Amino acid sequence: GDPTGVNGGSYYSSDSNKFRCYENNVWRDCIYERSVKSFVDSTSNGVADNNTTDYWDTAAENNNSYPVITLSSTNKSVLGIVTVETTACSNQDVEVTARVERGVGSIPTCGSGVVVGGQPGTFSSNNGALKTSTTQFVDAPSSTQPVYYVVCSDSATVGTGSNMSNIRVTLQEVNNQ
Repeated sequence: GDPTGVNGGSYYSSDSNKFRCYENNVWRDCIYERSVKSFVDSTSNGVADNNTTDYWDTAAENNNSYPVITLSSTNKSVLGIVTVETTACSNQDVEVTARVERGVGSIPTCGSGVVVGGQPGTFSSNNGALKTSTTQFVDAPSSTQPVYYVVCSDSATVGTGSNMSNIRVTLQEVNNQ
């Protein structure tokens, strides 16, 4: 553990292999390492109007992994930014709605994870139209286990004449203050 602190004090922790500084009556790492991870999935999937389709495809471009981050302590949160891109496949009206779900310790199955943030969505009525939507969230999973996120279909989708053509998920550890 940390010794008794005095503002302006510092020491090297052999337990964490980091320099620790006492500021504002709290011990903190002197050099804060930000954990920012970005994942991309450019495999195209037809949109679905249910709550169970997982749009994320594992491939070499995303190291055969789902978006995941491991927080350094249970009092940290995740800042997530999710961008979805859809391509219309007809001239019919299509309103695509997706949602982001979280699983702690394992990848959630769409429809069983914890829903986080707002729902990204697009609308089009022109064949070939490329539409993009971005949502962001702050999620406090209260865990140091790996935290996984999936992009799922949503039953609020109206019409299925589009493809989910690109997804980007960026995750960053943030302080709860």
